[in-house]
Amino acid sequence: MAKQFQFSLGRVFNYRKKVEDLKAEDLARSKIRKKNEEEKLDNIEKIKHDILDREDPLENMTLNQLQISSDYILQLDDQIDDVEKRVLEAKTEVKENLDQLSNASKDKKAVEKLLERRVKERKTLEKKLEMKKIDEIAIRRDLNKGENP
Repeated sequence: MAKQFQFSLGRVFNYRKKVEDLKAEDLARSKIRKKNEEEKLDNIEKIKHDILDREDPLENMTLNQLQISSDYILQLDDQIDDVEKRVLEAKTEVKENLDQLSNASKDKKAVEKLLERRVKERKTLEKKLEMKKIDEIAIRRDLNKGENP
C-alpha cells in the first residue's frame, strides 16, 4: 500500500488558535479604548453642563467673564466633536475586530472539525485492523484445531 501524505492538522489548528487568541486580545484592547473615549466624552459633557447650569446668573457676570465663559464653552464643544469622532472610530474598530475574531473562530472551528473527523477515521481504521487481527487469530486457531484432532 502506498504511503499517504499526512498533513499535520495539529500545527494548523495551533496556528489558527493563536490567531484567534490574538484577535480576541485586539478586540479587548479596542473595547477598552472605546470605553475610555466614551468616558472622556461624558466628562467633557459634564463639565460643559456644569458651566451652563451653574448658580451664578449671567446678569452678575462682567462682559469679560461672559467672553471667557463663551470661549471656554466653544473649546469644550470642539473637544466634544473631537472625542465624538474618536468614539466613532473606536466603535468602528471594535466592530472590525469583532468581525476578524468571528472569522478567526470560524477558521479554527473548521480545522477542529477536520481534526475530529481524522480522529474518528483513525479510530474506525484501528477497529477494522483490530477486527482483522482477531479474525486471523480465530482462523489460525481453527486451522490448528483441524490439524491436531
